This record gives sequence, structure tokens and C-alpha cells, in this order.
Amino acid sequence: MPERRVRKREVEESVEQATVSVYRTIVGADEETKEVIHVRKFVTEPAYVRVNAGVTINLGDYQSMRIDVSVSVPCYAEEIAQVEREVADFVAVRLADEQKEYGVSLMDKG
Repeated sequence: MPERRVRKREVEESVEQATVSVYRTIVGADEETKEVIHVRKFVTEPAYVRVNAGVTINLGDYQSMRIDVSVSVPCYAEEIAQVEREVADFVAVRLADEQKEYGVSLMDKG
């Protein structure tokens, strides 16, 4: 029986990054800030983790407010569980922050 040849793929173990400059203009001021961020480049097709959370708050008098936060993050398939926990924590904090910004909370209506 002939030997089966397997094509070997090699992937560098170092994670490549791209550098991106983000310019932010402060509203009402003549200032512009530059922030350099490092963006992860994937060497294979990434998986995606998406976490959605929301809350509907009864404001009384037949009025309510809905606040939703949704985040989708690319990652390697082997990282899904870890990334899901990190994204879920981020979404929970962001949802609480949104409620504070609007001055409403589920606890207020308890």
C-alpha cells in the first residue's frame, strides 16, 4: 500500500499585531488626541463570540425603557470559553454603566 503524504502547515507561534492610530476630537474643544492601539491579526479564520444582554425597566405610568448591550469578538476556536467569560463580564459592566448614565436601575424599581 502506498504511503499517504500529509501536507504539513506551519503557523508561527507569535501573534502578529497591527498598529492603528485613532484620532479623537473632544466635543466643544479644539483638541484632538491621538491614541495608538495594537490590533490582533489572525493567522487562521477566527471564531466569533457574541454576548447580548438587556434589561427592560418599568418607569411607571405605563412607560418603560429598554437598554441592550451586544459585543462580538473574534478569537481562535481554542479560546472560545475564555473569551466568552471576558466578554460576558465586559457586557455586564457596560449594561450597569448604561443604566447609571440614564439614571435608572432595576434595583430602583424593585
